[in-house]
Amino acid sequence: MHTTESRDARARRVLRRIFDAAIASADPQVVLARHLPEKPVGRCVVVGAGKSAAAMAVALEAAWPDVPLSGAVVTRYGHVVPTRRI
Repeated sequence: MHTTESRDARARRVLRRIFDAAIASADPQVVLARHLPEKPVGRCVVVGAGKSAAAMAVALEAAWPDVPLSGAVVTRYGHVVPTRRI
């Protein structure tokens, strides 16, 4: 029979896996590419705002490496992610 301590440890592991899956499902690097339209022909100007704007800009740069991107995104302090082209 399992002790209370081992049940607690198992519950923590299960809850941690659920939490990690929820975080991964919202990670722009993981999910953004499948929701983008077809790549544009020519230049694409990107404008964004919000806590995840910088992370989404980085994901867009990775998804469309051969598209000429430019633009600007604004995010809150503490949510900055360095971009290369936006």
